Amino acid sequence: MSNKIIKNILILTIFIMAAFPAATHASIYEQPNNRIMIDNLNVGMHFETDNGLLYLPIRQVCEYLGAAVHWSDEALVSIEHGENTYYPEFFIVNGKAYTSTEYLQEILDFDLQYHELLNVLAINTNAGELSFNEILDAIPTYNGYSHEDLKWMSQIIHAESNGEPYEAKLAVGNVVINRMNVPQYPDTIKGVIFDRKCGVQFTPTSNGSIYNTPSTDSYMAAIEVLEGKANADGALFFFNPRYAKSTWVSRNRTFAFTMNNHDFYY
Repeated sequence: MSNKIIKNILILTIFIMAAFPAATHASIYEQPNNRIMIDNLNVGMHFETDNGLLYLPIRQVCEYLGAAVHWSDEALVSIEHGENTYYPEFFIVNGKAYTSTEYLQEILDFDLQYHELLNVLAINTNAGELSFNEILDAIPTYNGYSHEDLKWMSQIIHAESNGEPYEAKLAVGNVVINRMNVPQYPDTIKGVIFDRKCGVQFTPTSNGSIYNTPSTDSYMAAIEVLEGKANADGALFFFNPRYAKSTWVSRNRTFAFTMNNHDFYY
């Protein structure tokens, strides 16, 4: 085959790939090992060095605590709090500026709660050290969701995506949230999961797997979904095409993306 033909094939392949991109859904969500809380604010991404120094996102923390954050033309960050202006040392990661916790605490005067969730959730429940409800009671809840919400969200995530990557667990949980926020579905987590107005909506509610004890990463995903982490905007349906017995969703709904073993639909 001549070089010219090979070149033309490559050009055609690139054109086809550009015109018809794969409908997959990629993300960089990783399972957190813990979370930093300031009152009811989940600080989210943070950095901890080997010697225990903790760095927090400047804008998120400052604005939550009533301080203003500004960027100058000289690429300097300033924090205005009360009548004072501060210029912290900082570094940038993914477009966000971070500075040391000690510095922010010194100028803003706040307390941190450091929840090492994996230490709480990794308790061997099968050995009877903590019951399911005792684990739930050990996890602080924030931003308007209840222990019952966490219970059912973690159980449906585990039942539908056990063994799948963390981002897939987030997506399953987001479908529940998306349904709860549209009129045609119940307005509670449990109500959405057990909704049978048009037949069984989630197979685990009929085969009993909804009652299995969730894994640690399913708990973590449930917590993050309930606190607003979204990676499946607008998706209302999902199924595993390898095991699905019904084709109603694929025939009647608009395909959104594929994530791991599941296809998601609007």
